[in-house]
Amino acid sequence: MKLRSLRLHGFKSFPDRTLIEFREGVTAIVGSNGCGKSNTADAVRWVLGEQRASALRGGKMEEVIFQGTSKRRPLNYAEVSLSFSNEDGSIPIPQSEVEIARKVFREGGSEYALNRVACRLRDVHDLLRDTGLGSNAYSIIEIGMIDSILSERAEERRALFEEAAGVGKYKDRRKAAQRRLEGAEVDLARLNDLVAEVESKVRALARQKRRAQRHAELQARRLDLEVALARADLAALGSGLEEGARRRAELERAESDARTERTTAEAVLEERRIEAAELTRRRQHASAKLDDVRQRLATREREIVLADERRSHAEMRIQQLVRERAELAERAQALTVDGERLAVDRDHARARLEGVRERLEARVEENDALRATLNAHRQASEAAAGRSRELAREIAAAEGERAAAERRRADALERGGQLGEQEVQLGNEITVLGQQTELWSGQGLTLRERLDAAADAADAAREEARVLRGREGPLRDRLIAAEDLVQRLASQVAAREAMERSYEGFSPAVTAIMAERERFPGVLAPLADFVRATTADGETARAVESFLGTLLQALVVKDLEAARGVRRWFREEWSGGGTLLLLPLDAPGVKAKLAGGAASHRLGVSGSGAGQAWVDVFLEGLGVLPGEDPLDGFGAGARVDSFGDTVDSRGVIRLGQPAAGEGILARREMLGRLRNELEDGEVARDRLVLERDALVEQVALADERAREADEARRILESGLRQLDADTAAHGHRRGRLEREREQVVSAVAAARREAAEAERRMAELDARAAELQALAAEAQAAASAAGAGLAELDAAWEAARDEESELRVAAARAEGALREVERALSDAVTGADAARARSATLEAEADELRRSLEGLSGIRERAGEDVEGLFAERDAHAAEVAGFDARLGELEAEVTAAEERARVSRRREGEAGEERHRLELELAELESRVIRARERLEVEWGRPWEVLEASAGVVEEGDAEAWRAEVREVAQQVEALGLINMLAVQEHEEEDRRLQFLLEQRDDLTKARDDLAAAIRQINKTARELFMGTFDTVRENFHRTFQSLFLGGECDVWLADPDDPLESPIEIHASPRGKKTQRIHLLSGGERTLTALSLLFAIYLVKPSPFCLFDEVDAPLDEANVGRFIQLLNDFKGQTQFIVITHNPRTMESADWIYGVTMEEPGVSSIVGVELEGAWSFTDDQQRPTYAQ
Repeated sequence: MKLRSLRLHGFKSFPDRTLIEFREGVTAIVGSNGCGKSNTADAVRWVLGEQRASALRGGKMEEVIFQGTSKRRPLNYAEVSLSFSNEDGSIPIPQSEVEIARKVFREGGSEYALNRVACRLRDVHDLLRDTGLGSNAYSIIEIGMIDSILSERAEERRALFEEAAGVGKYKDRRKAAQRRLEGAEVDLARLNDLVAEVESKVRALARQKRRAQRHAELQARRLDLEVALARADLAALGSGLEEGARRRAELERAESDARTERTTAEAVLEERRIEAAELTRRRQHASAKLDDVRQRLATREREIVLADERRSHAEMRIQQLVRERAELAERAQALTVDGERLAVDRDHARARLEGVRERLEARVEENDALRATLNAHRQASEAAAGRSRELAREIAAAEGERAAAERRRADALERGGQLGEQEVQLGNEITVLGQQTELWSGQGLTLRERLDAAADAADAAREEARVLRGREGPLRDRLIAAEDLVQRLASQVAAREAMERSYEGFSPAVTAIMAERERFPGVLAPLADFVRATTADGETARAVESFLGTLLQALVVKDLEAARGVRRWFREEWSGGGTLLLLPLDAPGVKAKLAGGAASHRLGVSGSGAGQAWVDVFLEGLGVLPGEDPLDGFGAGARVDSFGDTVDSRGVIRLGQPAAGEGILARREMLGRLRNELEDGEVARDRLVLERDALVEQVALADERAREADEARRILESGLRQLDADTAAHGHRRGRLEREREQVVSAVAAARREAAEAERRMAELDARAAELQALAAEAQAAASAAGAGLAELDAAWEAARDEESELRVAAARAEGALREVERALSDAVTGADAARARSATLEAEADELRRSLEGLSGIRERAGEDVEGLFAERDAHAAEVAGFDARLGELEAEVTAAEERARVSRRREGEAGEERHRLELELAELESRVIRARERLEVEWGRPWEVLEASAGVVEEGDAEAWRAEVREVAQQVEALGLINMLAVQEHEEEDRRLQFLLEQRDDLTKARDDLAAAIRQINKTARELFMGTFDTVRENFHRTFQSLFLGGECDVWLADPDDPLESPIEIHASPRGKKTQRIHLLSGGERTLTALSLLFAIYLVKPSPFCLFDEVDAPLDEANVGRFIQLLNDFKGQTQFIVITHNPRTMESADWIYGVTMEEPGVSSIVGVELEGAWSFTDDQQRPTYAQ
């Protein structure tokens, strides 16, 4: 597995999309300080799943997003992707190339992707486990990690060994198994408590169950007595209802006679009203015609008046137009004369303008020649004066520079003395700050250890909560599905029970009789109520139901007397048609049938109750042939198949099912199955509720532990930040003081050099000043001679320029006068044309008005003729309206008489209706008493009257008073029982089932606990063997690599607790050649770096990492040790890619590829790549390197 490329976008100082491609061998990343080299190492660490912002040199994770510069805006997200080749299958996925990407948003969101498919951080960690790239891997080493590897905190060294040994997954499994084991122990303890509680509850419910059964017996007797009393009361109320119904029929007949008489009177009244309405309509029509004539007459009169007014207006307008045309003719004549005069003026103005322009052009040519001469003299004069001024400035500058040099010499001598004193003071302050920094460094290490422990505890708690929440979602879905199933089954059961109670699917006559069963005491039930399926074979049951057909709807009655009562009702009261089958139990041969119903049992059904004998009668001799054809021949008995085809004992053949849809027996069988499924669903739902409650409680506990750990971590982070801030402040101050001291030393030397330089410069300036004085005298004489001739030329130039200006003004005035004359001429011509056009328009308007006068005369004459005809038509329509008014008066009298007759009939009808209404109220009161009698029992017993009557038993003969006395006695016995748990029987059964379930759960938990303990022992054994084998190999390799780098010396690593190798700290000792170092931190910086590299490469020999990134680890090494470091890289680069961030020229020279990181734009990093393999080419005559890029 090899590293292919690294892509960055928006990560720290890389706002643009940046691609870094890696090849085999050593790749160096170089650049100046602060240009963003280490950001590439942070990007690799971050994309591999680093969650600590401090490991990325930040305070919070959003700081990895590009923060913007003075020229660029901040970005909203950062994205990094890392590509690997996977030809060797090191990563357990089928792809030959693997890309891991991570994206973080400024608002806090984060995404991971594996081969551009979204995944979790856990997936990335699991994928890279045991590859050398895990979260505790040694693939990225920076200078700060050297101290971590060699520090007294052995946990970080241990993480390297565990990654090399590949025991991380075993430790994770052991940790998960231990968590599950602890959870199983807690669950087992809680379950034992719950079992004890349920056992106690079962014993208490057993006692309540016995009392509830006695209470049920007493209540059943009380129900029988109260139903018998209610039947007696209802019989008396029924007689009163029959008498009321007879009297109501008489009143209805009287009311009908009165209604007929009222209807006749109202018909006559309606005829008269219709006639009156027709006359009213005709009168309105005649009146409308009269109004129309009047309106037309008014219109003609208005037209005559309007024609007179328009005629008068037209005559006045014609006179006005004649006057206006005369005025326009005079104006056009005057404008024509003005135009001729202005044309002459325009010619004169053009001639004057041409003369002025010729004089101006001649003057301009003369002035150009004079200007050239003046410029030549002026340049010569200015050159002489400029030379004189320049020499004067040089003289003054030389004198000022000499004075400045003298001041610099004095200042430099004084500053040198002050800087010497400042150097001594800075040295004392640096010593004090170094002592304080060492003290705070120890405190910081302690706080960081506690902070890491708190962070691990918080991460573990959050991981546990996340896992529990992951289980909570599927459990919630299962609970919702279970509740939906229970509700769906309950609604189906309720719907089918309602269909059974209402006898849906039976004939209307059977439904009507069963709805009023109290009226038919001898009627038991339909035959279908006495048939029950006894087999799970649905085809056999359907065949039997098909054979019985409509017989299932036959009513089973006690005897012939009951059958005669049903027949009487069917003939006299039933009007719904159809047929009705009756099955009396005293029919010949029925009582002789066996009570066991052998025939029905043989066919998969069972007769039950009083109707069992009839079931056996119908099914006797029946043969069910599910897979055969009943029409193959005639047999001794009846035969039926699963399709419903039937051949009875007489040879009659019936084909098909007797009714479409679901049969009665099938419906009842389905109802039973649904009830069983409902019970099972409720049990499953209750079990899921218990699991959900337990899981929610575990999640809450895990969240609470996470919050406590986060609070502890926050307090430690605050203290550590304060300590780091103080340490950093002292570090910055110490660095600043050291830089100041270096600057002071440099400044003392610079002051001395400056004083010597000032003395030399003073001597040079004295010689230069004497030379400049002589040159200045010569330049002054030349400037005086050139100035005399320039004054005469200036005077001639001013006179010529004034004359040119006067000519230009005269030309401008002539041009203005010409434009004014041309404008006036244009206005005169335009005005004359407009006057003539207006005169033509007025002439056309006058002609139009004369034609209008002729038309108005004709309109007035025609309107006068129409007025006379309209007066005659108006008088005729007025006479017609008067005739209609007379007839309407006669009809009004007839309508009044008809209304009186209808009022008398209506009063008689109302009296009869009121009497009938009073009687109906009395009947309603009787019916209400019947309903109240039933409702009293329904409310008291909580069941419908029909159900109560059907469920009540037969009471022995006796009078009502004896029954009431027994009811009171039973009520006293019930009261003596005290409070009764009516659900004790069901609760006892439920709790007993729950107890059995809990006992089974306890056994399962006990077995799971033992299995987990055995798994943990096996994991410890396997992990210990892997770790010890790897540790011994690394120890031997450490000895060899250490002696190779140090050319001798001693080193060793060992377990502080050999009895517990999986948790023991790993100690390290190193002593270079010629030294006897007792503690590892006493080594120098270079020695510590080489020791850490020796340990890392010893681990590489056991389990090489696909790549290794060193971030300036060669900074503390001298030239000799850098050579050894480079030799190590060359030895290992055949099996591992190395990316080295460095400033060392020798490390750069040994690299196969170099990437340069630059910051051309402040705050924005960019990459430049160079291939160095075979790039250095030297000859004897050429000593310059040649680059191949």
